[in-house]
Amino acid sequence: MKNETKAEKIQNLLSKLVLMRRKCAKSKSVKAKLELHRLQAECAKELEYLVEARTRRYRGFANYEDLCQDGRIALFLALQSYEPEKGDFFWWANKYIKTKISREANRHSTIKIPLKQTRLVQPYKVSQLPIIVDNAPSAVDNMANEEKSNLIKYAINKLPPDQRKVIELHYEMSERDTNSIVKICSTMKISRMNCIKLLDEAKNTLKQNLVEMGV
Repeated sequence: MKNETKAEKIQNLLSKLVLMRRKCAKSKSVKAKLELHRLQAECAKELEYLVEARTRRYRGFANYEDLCQDGRIALFLALQSYEPEKGDFFWWANKYIKTKISREANRHSTIKIPLKQTRLVQPYKVSQLPIIVDNAPSAVDNMANEEKSNLIKYAINKLPPDQRKVIELHYEMSERDTNSIVKICSTMKISRMNCIKLLDEAKNTLKQNLVEMGV
């Protein structure tokens, strides 16, 4: 319930922000501009987790704090340019944040050598290095999976109550019981036909939410 309320609060803030931005474009009211700045700051605070989700994998970088700040700037730019007619805000913001942080992280991890020094740097031969095959997931892979998991949880929380309940029961029960539909019908006290229909609707809505969020 808390997550659902938070999602509704964010949507309401975004709607107010767009309306106020359009109002400021037609008016020179100082009061309106101050209200716009207040709404932008409140939206940025509520949506800080989008930046955290994208920067989590770079915690070992020396410029981690700079990357977080770059992510906040990208979020702010997304808030400034967002138009509801163009699609879901979360897809829009994720593209801004992901692109900005990835570019800055790549720039940080690139080793630049002065042209005059390149003649002195001898490359290693592959044959001289031991080859060790490690099939275990890397730390980056683990963090990427955790990031996707968090985004999926958020997308599930955006579902209508009945759809959210049926999708949670389905994936919870299907891990240990192949006859999950019967159990869901019993838990939710609905017919098999209604259960299947509701589950299909929930999956389609969830898929659409994930696509809009760029997952």
